[in-house]
Amino acid sequence: LFNVDSVTAKLLLVYMLDSFVITMSQTLPYSLLCIYFWHSSEVVFIIYDHRNLQEFDGNKLVYFDNGATSQKPSHVMKALDDYYRFYNSNVHRGIHALSAKATDAYESARRKVANFINAADSREIIFTRNATEAINLVAYSWGLSNLKQGDEIILTVAEHHSAIVPWQFVSQKTGAVLKYVGLTKEEVPDIEQLKGLLSSKTKIVVVHHVSNVLGSMLPIEEVVSCANKVGAKVLVDACQSVPHMPVDVQKLGADFLVASSHKASDSCMENLRSCHLWSLS
Repeated sequence: LFNVDSVTAKLLLVYMLDSFVITMSQTLPYSLLCIYFWHSSEVVFIIYDHRNLQEFDGNKLVYFDNGATSQKPSHVMKALDDYYRFYNSNVHRGIHALSAKATDAYESARRKVANFINAADSREIIFTRNATEAINLVAYSWGLSNLKQGDEIILTVAEHHSAIVPWQFVSQKTGAVLKYVGLTKEEVPDIEQLKGLLSSKTKIVVVHHVSNVLGSMLPIEEVVSCANKVGAKVLVDACQSVPHMPVDVQKLGADFLVASSHKASDSCMENLRSCHLWSLS
């Protein structure tokens, strides 16, 4: 844990750590999987012993594309291997010993996810196959059941396409109107414009926590507070934030939150609040 005050110092520290990881990965018989984030004045850097067998043109790879998906530490792969070797069975669909053990492990994972994001109850965690399915689940269950002609859905132009397309289909089916928040001159979503679009017609606001393209981090608590004043729900795409920074869903207060465990050194998974959708392949 390093305490640094300025953004420049943080970036310099991250650069130095990157250089260290690259150097060590070239000399050790295994690669290092690194995860770091800064929150307030703290930079947290975690190194996992990760045996990476991937090579390109005879060179060992050092992988940093964690925004897309992360490599998996050996203990994650061992847990999957142990399941398939020793207690592979249907979850919640059998009364024999293997099914009971698989069910216990499955529900234990749900409790761990709840603790990780500080959900009030593990029953808030819903496992889906991926973030796209999680967002579609909200759109086609809550959306089709609650939206009607003239209602409004607010999104930003910086949303991932998987967070936009489902609402386009819902709009076509229900007659709800899509409204988009543009970018500021700093090329981040304009929160003041978002506030201005909110009205009694607004039924749901769909926003990212951290953008996978712009890197912008939105003030979700403020967005939720403003949306609640007009009675609107909030869906947060937290696929980039949950793996890289502390996320407290009770503090954020969103109605739905989606995140991906496969970006956080785990097997493929996703999450929502109240409906916390945590995708699990």
